[in-house]
Amino acid sequence: MRFAYSDDLSALKEGTRAFLDGQSPPERLRREGGLELWPALEDMGLVDIAASLPLAEAIALFEEVGRAALPEPLADTAVIAAPLLESLGAAARRPQGSRVAICHADAPYANHADTADFILMVDEHRVAWLARDAARLEPVRSIDPWRKLFTVTGVGETLAEGDLAREACAYAAALGATAAAAELLGLADRMIGLAVAYAGTREQFGQAIGSFQAVKHLLANARVKLEFARPVVYRASAALDSPVAVSHAKLAATDAALFAAEQAIQVHGGMGYTYEADLHYFMKRAWALAGVWGSRERHLSLVEQALLNGGIAIGPHHSFEC
Repeated sequence: MRFAYSDDLSALKEGTRAFLDGQSPPERLRREGGLELWPALEDMGLVDIAASLPLAEAIALFEEVGRAALPEPLADTAVIAAPLLESLGAAARRPQGSRVAICHADAPYANHADTADFILMVDEHRVAWLARDAARLEPVRSIDPWRKLFTVTGVGETLAEGDLAREACAYAAALGATAAAAELLGLADRMIGLAVAYAGTREQFGQAIGSFQAVKHLLANARVKLEFARPVVYRASAALDSPVAVSHAKLAATDAALFAAEQAIQVHGGMGYTYEADLHYFMKRAWALAGVWGSRERHLSLVEQALLNGGIAIGPHHSFEC
């Protein structure tokens, strides 16, 4: 399977990066409040584009979303809610420009539910759609200050029950895990970039620490882990019906992002933990996404069981085309 970008997708990815670098730089994250970027996302057409693209192409955009640690529920609205509503024959429920927050067993706290227009509540027994005004919200503290989480209670309109609800729940879980994996790739890339930039300016013994072999090895190892995770995530985006592929993607992307965070902190000498360093925004987002849409331990267990039970073909003749 070939995952090379088309010229149009490459241009869209570059344009998205330029837009997010301009609209949501780390300096903006430092300002309490004032993070309302949804109108700008709508004006650019990014919400509609992300919702209309096949997931295997939308993943490229969500790497950029992760790279910017975008504080908006773009994935919930465009990658999870839009295709899920369409699969249930309820696409018309979401008016153009509206935001949707998600409550799911794998992501039980709705992100930015306070600014959403609608909330989609999904479990194995029922899929419900309700307006924010009809929901009761209770804030939940997050390790990531820009993930505004809430518990949601309310009845709403039933969109699916029984077997249809179970299928919708599994579909939403696969979409959510893959979108989170893509954001984790972007976060890993950004943290490596921040560490490289810092290593090029921070001096010890009269020279930049980036010239030391030990520092080079830290960052090279993080880059290798990221590059091995990326095709795994792209494969999952084209194979959502494979729970093992999705779990492998979430696992690989989580490990790459957490490893990049660890190495970036080492390069920063520990100051990456502090509020003064931009690194901490991306590190906290990685920690937050590592725990939603299935924990690392859960996905690791699923992959291990598939491997031990013969559900995964192993060996070089299965890994490479001849």
